[in-house]
Amino acid sequence: MGPLANFEPINAPKAMTFIEAVKFSYRNYGNFHGRASRSEFWYWMLYCTVVAIGLAIVSPAFYSIFFLSSIIPSLARIVRRLHDTDKPWIYVLFVLIPLAGGILLIVWYCTKSHVSANRFGPSALI
Repeated sequence: MGPLANFEPINAPKAMTFIEAVKFSYRNYGNFHGRASRSEFWYWMLYCTVVAIGLAIVSPAFYSIFFLSSIIPSLARIVRRLHDTDKPWIYVLFVLIPLAGGILLIVWYCTKSHVSANRFGPSALI
């Protein structure tokens, strides 16, 4: 058996719609294994941004609750997105490097997925 024998197909990246990405992220709240497609990652970030802005306008208390409840799934999407570009989770710490770290992470988030399987899981399901 190869190193990818233990990976489940649910951890493979696939293109998602906005609603699919949000539902998938809540169902896999703390799933740090596998890979995340660009659409899964960016739709989740869009959802978090829109909801956070809306809640900040309505009530700072609701905003705080949403912010705290979205940290783990957001971090999970970030780690899975890095895995999809064949980067280890520790690269999340690049955010601590002023300016350059954030720019580098955004570049990796925008990078196309590896077409074949990598050490973090199978390729996209077609």
